Amino acid sequence: MTRRAGIAAYQLGRGAAIHQCANRRDELGGPAPEEERAVALYADAQRRRLAVKPGMTGPMQIRGRGNLTFAQRIGLELEYIDQYSLWRDIAIILRTIPAIVRGDGAF
Repeated sequence: MTRRAGIAAYQLGRGAAIHQCANRRDELGGPAPEEERAVALYADAQRRRLAVKPGMTGPMQIRGRGNLTFAQRIGLELEYIDQYSLWRDIAIILRTIPAIVRGDGAF
């Protein structure tokens, strides 16, 4: 797949995420939605990430996405929850666009 095709596929997938935000099911920034099979692997301390609404973009998306281990992803998202601020969300949103263009961690 070419980079352009990968970006197009990502953008199409983001349409559903934008719809979820508009309907207030998701936030703009926050932990990524998780698959049930991954949640089954969570330790009790990791389940804290389920207490917040998922986001369209978040720390995982700008820091490597698919290149991160499970433990790194969870760690980034728990850190995000612990240190939440509106300014940090704005920074994450702004850093998402270059991450998409570069294809960081995209498969």
